[in-house]
This record gives sequence, structure tokens and C-alpha cells, in this order.
Amino acid sequence: MSNRFTVLAPLATLAIVSAAQAAPLNLVLRSNPDITSGLIQVNFNNATRVLTATGAALTLDLDGLAPPDHGITNGIFTLNATLSTTGVISAATLTITGSIAALAGATSPLLTANLTAFGFSSAPLTQIFEFTGPVTGGSQASRYGASTGVILNLGGGFSGNFTSN
Repeated sequence: MSNRFTVLAPLATLAIVSAAQAAPLNLVLRSNPDITSGLIQVNFNNATRVLTATGAALTLDLDGLAPPDHGITNGIFTLNATLSTTGVISAATLTITGSIAALAGATSPLLTANLTAFGFSSAPLTQIFEFTGPVTGGSQASRYGASTGVILNLGGGFSGNFTSN
């Protein structure tokens, strides 16, 4: 499954994840920076309760104007999340590695975060997974402030629950 997602800059508001089912967080890109990734493979292992999303970290946009400001060399996006059968998050991490030659000190990891909130939409045309949480490190962490978010557009294939692979 190929997907495109965005790592968001600081968020205006964070929604609360309900215990019964994770509702969409309705994340909106408020400001930059923005790391765009693609070729994302998403898998969920029902036996271990772990969702993994891995792919390529492609660009860093600092100003919100096309085209993105910098390409990421050898960029890798990795997200691991432990979810209940109803989509409640118990642990999750985000790691973005790679380097940006044009930015002094932009080396691996570029950004790391502990993701503490998860929401999703399983509507047929808007199958979106959203994560937020505190930034924990990386050479570009200071650009993001205290928290960041991830919008992962699945584009289909999600049944609406976490009871099967």
C-alpha cells in the first residue's frame, strides 16, 4: 500500500481519544515545517497489537510555499504503535532519519516523537490515521516545538476496526 503522509508542525488543538473508539483528531497543518513522506507500507499485526508504517522521508518544507525547500537524502519514516481492538493507543513512536545537505547539522535522526494520541476515520473515501505527541529529539526538533502530528492517508483497505491483520 503506497501512502502519502505529513508530519505536522505544532497543532492548534488536540482532540481527546475516547475509550470506546478513537474518533478522528481532525488535524490541520497550521504552520511549517512539514516533512512529506511517501511509499509508506502500513501493516497491523493483530496478535501483537502493533501497527507499523514505514517508508521514505522525502522533503522538508520550511515556508509552506511550493516547491518544498529541501530534499531528504536516505530518508526513512518509521512509526510503530500499539493499539487496542477499538483503536486506543497505548504506546507509539515516530522516527524520521536521513540528512539534508543544504542545512548544517541536519543529520539523523531528523525528528523523533512519542505519539500519545491516535484518531482515525474509516469512511470509504477518507481512511485517515492521525497521531500526535511530544517531540523527543532529532536534529530538526527545535523547528517543531513541543509537539507534532502525523496524518497518514491510507487510501483504502482499512476495515474500520483493529481485530484482524
